[in-house]
Amino acid sequence: MKKVLLIFCILLLPFSLSLSFNSPSFIWSYVTSYQTDELMYWKVNYIQKLIDLIEDYLPFLERSGITLPITSDIEVHFIDVGQGDSVYIKLPNNVDILIDGGNNWYGDDVVTYLKSQDVDDIEYLIATHPDADHIGGLDDVLKAFEVENVYAPDVSHTTKTYNDFVLEVRNEGTYIKTAKAGITLINPALAAVIGCPSFSNVYFVGPVKNYGTDLNSWSAVMKLDFGNSSYLFTGDADRISEKDMIDNSMFLKADVLKVGHHGSDSSTSQEFLKEVNPKYAVISVGKNNNYGHPAQEVLERLEMCKVDLFRTDLQGHIIAISDGNKINFNVEPINIVNLMEDAQESTPQKTSILITHLDVSDEKVTICNNTDIDVDLTGWVLVSEVGNQKFNLPDGYILKAGKCVNILSGRNAIDEPPTNLKWTGAYIWNNDSDIAALYDAEGVLISRVEF
Repeated sequence: MKKVLLIFCILLLPFSLSLSFNSPSFIWSYVTSYQTDELMYWKVNYIQKLIDLIEDYLPFLERSGITLPITSDIEVHFIDVGQGDSVYIKLPNNVDILIDGGNNWYGDDVVTYLKSQDVDDIEYLIATHPDADHIGGLDDVLKAFEVENVYAPDVSHTTKTYNDFVLEVRNEGTYIKTAKAGITLINPALAAVIGCPSFSNVYFVGPVKNYGTDLNSWSAVMKLDFGNSSYLFTGDADRISEKDMIDNSMFLKADVLKVGHHGSDSSTSQEFLKEVNPKYAVISVGKNNNYGHPAQEVLERLEMCKVDLFRTDLQGHIIAISDGNKINFNVEPINIVNLMEDAQESTPQKTSILITHLDVSDEKVTICNNTDIDVDLTGWVLVSEVGNQKFNLPDGYILKAGKCVNILSGRNAIDEPPTNLKWTGAYIWNNDSDIAALYDAEGVLISRVEF
């Protein structure tokens, strides 16, 4: 026993010394660096041997009741990016993980948020799947930070948003590694090196197979164990993917569940909730979104399972902090029962402003005011999601009650207010597939139409 402890102390001595100078472990620095110089081979080989030895002795130490030193708590930040996803994870020794980056127009906000948390580089960046509301802001993140590892499922897309992401990964001088069930990012030995408690590791539990063109089912699902606390990040994984994870005996139990697909009823089945058995759930969702997220059925299932709920649309950024045992949040959980009662008592309102027509060939979008009052569209924005191009409605533009306006682009675009507004003489809309989204002055999604 003494011999084992002595060996283990020797192995961790450089790590301990580095902590005394309040700097990241040099072991960690070498392990996460991409070494190409042959003169550095012996260092890399030596470090790997240390990791292997720690991995060999770790189970014995844990069985003996010996816990490893923790250099700091873990922080999990569910960043408010409207109708989208972005999660920042701060591990000990400044090891940073970012899962998704929200939509295109939230890229700068995500970068600003990360800098406010003193992020200087990102060790692991994960794009859960190619949807724009998950990867749209990642190209801005890649431009702003050095990123060491990029993971994404083995599925691509033809959109400009996805191509922008892939291009920035190449510009970063790295490549996309495959995210799938069974892939480990940080094993217990490496977790020990960076200062995590015993039983810590980070790995993927999904996707478990090929899902063809079903992008949501392709979502990379990541499990994070930090001591006795655990987290499950599901992207937009739907019921098909959830069932496959259960059928493939993935260990899904987690204290904190990032609810799939913004609370859509297509995700978070009763069977999946039973397997995960979370104490807490976080829904990343846009305020007054056009999809009805989160679904009443999902809220009812969470309430039935007595899960404490947090929502970005109602509470902004959600932050969970853990020492490896207890998990604390920066805000109080929402009363789900009151939330459901309010939803049932409220009278459905007719949407006041709608995109009623999208013609990508004629480069025309029609927006109509269905109410009996005039609406000031100052500060409103029309977005082509595929091209991430924006048209700002003119200051002082009033859309009269019961009237419509055409937003025109392309060579034949004309500017004849108030009926026709010219966006640009360039072609905006993707003829194969595109989405027109209309946001009000507060950034709330009002209407969305897909071609």
